[in-house]
Order: sequence, then C-alpha cells, then structure tokens
Amino acid sequence: MDKNPPDRSLDTAAQQRLDEYLDAVEQALVESGTSRTERRAVCDEIEAQAREMAFARAADQPTAQDMAAVLAELDDPEAYRASGEPADGSSTAGSTTGDSKIHPFALSAFIIPFVVVALIFVPFPR
Repeated sequence: MDKNPPDRSLDTAAQQRLDEYLDAVEQALVESGTSRTERRAVCDEIEAQAREMAFARAADQPTAQDMAAVLAELDDPEAYRASGEPADGSSTAGSTTGDSKIHPFALSAFIIPFVVVALIFVPFPR
C-alpha cells in the first residue's frame, strides 16, 4: 500500500512543515535511545496520520496553513522522549494527573513486539 499516491501529494510548503515536525520527533526519539526501526515506524505512522488529517481538512491540495493546523493537533515532538522526564526538565514525582507525555503510537511501538512474542509461545487448545 503506497502511503503517498501521486495524486495525493502535498505542496512544497506543507511538505516542508511536515518534514520539520518529523525531524523533530525523530530527534527526540534518538535522544531517548529508541532504535532506528522503531523511530522509522513511529515517524511513518505520524506521517500517514498527518497526511490523512490534512487531506480531510482540504480535499484538493493541503496548504502550509492546513498542515500547521494539523500539526498543532498532534503532540509536541518533545513528548516523544521516553526518558521519563518532561522536556522542560521539571520533576513529575509529585504529579497526580497521570498525564503521560509519550505518544500512543510510540507506546504501541514498544508493546506490540512483546504481545506478538507472547502469542507465538502460548499454546491454544484444539
């Protein structure tokens, strides 16, 4: 399945905004020690989601403004740091909000391999 069909391309300015966002996400993942494979999977998911949202917003040709609005709805790239500390360096020891800064896609990239391995080794009754 091609994520970027020829008739669904972004204009240059919108693509540049998306690329800058993805670069920032990847840098946060690099700094958190995330493997290259996991970084690519997370970035591919984010790119697909952002493109889908942009084309839902502007069916013809999403502009840089459309992409900026889409990216504003997504998590801040710093939220992808898996270090356990917020990007601003403040402590979360006394926090009771339970507001996680890890993006759901990043979390699933860590959990899915363990579930797959567990399913391989669990015997099912016949």
